Amino acid sequence: MQDKVPAPQVALKSPHWVAKEEVRHRLLTQFPQVTAVRASGGLLFRVRARDHVSAVQQVTELFDRVRNRVRYRRGQTALDVYPKVFLTGLADPQDFRRGDPAVTVLSLERVGVLYDLPDSGAHGLRIDDALELAAPLTESSPSTAVAGAWAAIESLLFCDTDEAHRDDGRAVAADRAAALVTAGWPRAELTALSYDLRIREADPRLRRDLDVTLGRVERYLRGCFRRLYRQRNIVLYGGSTRSIALPSTVRTAGPLVGAALDRLAHGHAVSGVAPLDMAGRAELALRVVEDADGWGLHELLGA
Repeated sequence: MQDKVPAPQVALKSPHWVAKEEVRHRLLTQFPQVTAVRASGGLLFRVRARDHVSAVQQVTELFDRVRNRVRYRRGQTALDVYPKVFLTGLADPQDFRRGDPAVTVLSLERVGVLYDLPDSGAHGLRIDDALELAAPLTESSPSTAVAGAWAAIESLLFCDTDEAHRDDGRAVAADRAAALVTAGWPRAELTALSYDLRIREADPRLRRDLDVTLGRVERYLRGCFRRLYRQRNIVLYGGSTRSIALPSTVRTAGPLVGAALDRLAHGHAVSGVAPLDMAGRAELALRVVEDADGWGLHELLGA
């Protein structure tokens, strides 16, 4: 903590509160190289984790909950803190860890539109809105990340003609996202293999094996995107942010949401393809991938 603590008389009653004298003692004995911290007190959290990265994530989430509570005070007083987490057993303080650095949309840079904002065009505006909605994946709490990530997917891959009243609700958007990522996977990961005719000629079963693999990949991804949809419903409709599956869903689905947005952003920037049209091509490509006259594995999503 830094100089001023909002409602200090209330902080003293918290089981997490540590007096400034104890903060100084802990820093002096466990982190002697840190000398520029002036504290009025601190917050001590005890977590169970397999590694320090997970521990920092848990501490960050716990701190954010406290910080958000403080914001509800009259005047929206901010909780001023030292921007590091001190973990027992680690010599150096750690940065707060919010979001997942594995969530990327690389096409924004590759096609030269990273610093552009759409001036017009419905599809460009919708993709830009989706990127904004999914941004909490890169720096926010799991509950906020799940809500924003699914909103981004649904906004691009669900339309009014879909049957929203079905038992699986709007999960059709999850299936379309899974098809997109699956269809783009060979181009991203297996380009050299798909072009190498010598490998195909040496083993004619290769194409069939890859086709089967794509089917498995699509099933796995469909399950992952649908899990994201269910966790979003738990957060927004159930009002719960403590689902045991919430953090793991963000870890697994977050990079996939980034991959789906990457495919859609690239398709629009390069070819002007609308999101639903891109998803439709992906679904069709995966259905006909076993056809010898169908698209090659490296071109399931076109250019």
